[in-house]
Amino acid sequence: MSGYDISLHTIVPKGTIAKDAFLTITQTAIQLGINVFDYVKELVTNKKNEVSLADLILQKIQLEKN
Repeated sequence: MSGYDISLHTIVPKGTIAKDAFLTITQTAIQLGINVFDYVKELVTNKKNEVSLADLILQKIQLEKN
């Protein structure tokens, strides 16, 4: 075997944590109608995200209540 693992499971616990965090951010952004690639790019390049995902979730909840 060449040492490459192309399956979707992780090898070390830190990889599991990172994958879980990324999938959570991705799925939340999709549900809120946010472009995932743009959002992650802003996070990685240290650009200021004007509104956090948490704030958008709260806004969506308030809109659904009304």
